[in-house]
Amino acid sequence: MKDDSPDLDMLGWKRRGTAEIVYAMLQICEKGAVKTRVMYMSNLNSRQLGQYFQYLEERKFVERVTVKTSHAPLYRATTKGKEYIKRYRKLEELLK
Repeated sequence: MKDDSPDLDMLGWKRRGTAEIVYAMLQICEKGAVKTRVMYMSNLNSRQLGQYFQYLEERKFVERVTVKTSHAPLYRATTKGKEYIKRYRKLEELLK
């Protein structure tokens, strides 16, 4: 049986929205990551990254963690951030 659901790329939905970018960043930060890693893996420039991190920190989705063995702080998803990841995945399942 063929899946007749529309391909989002065919609909022209190529740009990511805030929800998808936040999800990507939180996934990367789930176990802790430095800012540079998040920037490259989420495909954002430094200005965008700073804005998103400010947004996520203000809303308690990520926390900045100082690690003695590293000069750069790690960003880690909080419980609230992990709940976002869980709910986003559930939403993705519903849309399939």
